[in-house]
Amino acid sequence: MKPFLAAVATLVGATVGAGVLGIPYVVSQSGFWTGMAVIVALGIATLILNLYMGEVVLRTEGNHQISGYAEKYTGKPGKLLAGAFMIFGIYGALVAYMIGIGNAAAAALGGNHILYSLAFLAIGSLVVIRGIKSLGLAELLITSLMVAVVMLIPLFSASNLQITNLHGWDTQKLMVPFGVVLFAFMGSAAIPEMREELGRNRKQLRKAIIIGTLIPLVIYILFAAVVVGLVGDGFSSLKEDERIATIALKLFVQPEIALLANLFAVITMTTSFMALAYALRGTLQYDFKANKKAAIAATLLVPLAIFLIDALAADITSFIGILGTVGAVTGGVTGILIVAMHWKAAKSKGRKPEFSLKPNIAIAAALILIFAAGIINELRHFL
Repeated sequence: MKPFLAAVATLVGATVGAGVLGIPYVVSQSGFWTGMAVIVALGIATLILNLYMGEVVLRTEGNHQISGYAEKYTGKPGKLLAGAFMIFGIYGALVAYMIGIGNAAAAALGGNHILYSLAFLAIGSLVVIRGIKSLGLAELLITSLMVAVVMLIPLFSASNLQITNLHGWDTQKLMVPFGVVLFAFMGSAAIPEMREELGRNRKQLRKAIIIGTLIPLVIYILFAAVVVGLVGDGFSSLKEDERIATIALKLFVQPEIALLANLFAVITMTTSFMALAYALRGTLQYDFKANKKAAIAATLLVPLAIFLIDALAADITSFIGILGTVGAVTGGVTGILIVAMHWKAAKSKGRKPEFSLKPNIAIAAALILIFAAGIINELRHFL
């Protein structure tokens, strides 16, 4: 397996996950063209951030995750802030994947969604335990299947698409899809693993980041257009647990398309779960000095406990709710920290990176303002 392909697959797999299943609903609520504008804008912002992160990784010796790089370039407060929000974000993502995978599998195959979720956790835990070699191989195979599936959905559903459903532009609703879309682009935690996979071929990291970021952008545009074109205003009549894209498709299209879409859901969330869980293990092990067994246990048992409490007792959250909150808050804080890290790293005397981006105050300020606006908008719902 070529290291370059493995690196691209790792970033795509870490990025495309549960978020894509929430995008069609929020796009339908904001207006289709409003949602498309947000997807493209945040896709471009993510590409810049991922390149910033790649440069930081290349400038720095040793194994770290985002919190470790934050400590080096922004001090202890940066490490604590990055670590806290990254851990919160990944735990939220892992719980969302467990909820989503259970619902998607149950919709496709029938049966109990809780049992499917637990089986999914057991399978994903193998990668967390075995490490980066199994991650690269699994992500390359599964990401290839994922791309194939998302291309097949519009081919099988062309006769059901209603172009008239693709309408709506409202600048006052730009923040409606913001959190879910930003969640869907969260994959920068996988970039240190990409450097590991590339080994001595570090010059290829820039190209791998660009391709690995643009593939999710294309997938999101295509998937949102297809699902909104099929479901349209029908999203407004759905219950909360039916707003997952694949569940909605099952209610509005023929079973074959719904089965294909649920296969897509299973594939995407499997790749993201593996990559982000491995990144969390790395954060706990490398940046917070936990031993290997403790890091693995914390990575797997905390989301399991939250999922079981929610599923069996409390019903404390929802799939779309997790995506929006984690995306806007964790994605926003992480984005701001990456901008700050890049700014400091570019002026440091670390190792010479294989590629570099000259710090630009206008771009940095624009990114910080965008992410700050998303954080404030999300937090006001809790005040």
